[in-house]
Amino acid sequence: MDQKLYNEIFSKNLVYYMDKLGKTQSDLSKDLNIHKATISSWCRGSRLPKLEKIDLIADYLNIDDPFILLSKNFREYQSLKDTFQKIKICLYNNKNFLIDKNIFDNENFKIILEAIEN
Repeated sequence: MDQKLYNEIFSKNLVYYMDKLGKTQSDLSKDLNIHKATISSWCRGSRLPKLEKIDLIADYLNIDDPFILLSKNFREYQSLKDTFQKIKICLYNNKNFLIDKNIFDNENFKIILEAIEN
C-alpha cells in the first residue's frame, strides 16, 4: 500500500472513532498534548503519525489493537466486535436456555464467554 492510501485509511478510521466517542480535534490536542495543526493534518489525511503516537491515540480512544487504525477493514472488525458484545449481553441476560435439550449451566456459560473473548 502506498503512503497516500495509508494516510487516507488512518484519517477515516481516526475520524470514525473520534465521532463514536464524541471527541473533537481540540479534545485530542488538549488531552494528548499534541498540536492542533498536527491532529488536523491526520484527520485530513495529509500526514500519518509515528507509531508511538498511534499507540497513544489508540489508548485514548480505547482501541485494543492500535493497528486497526491503519486497517482497511476496521469497520468489519468493529462490526464483528459489536456483534460479539451483543451475544455476550444476550448470554448474560438469558442464562437459562437449552443446548441440545440440556439446560445451559454456568460451566458452559463460562466456556462460551471465553471463546467469544478470544
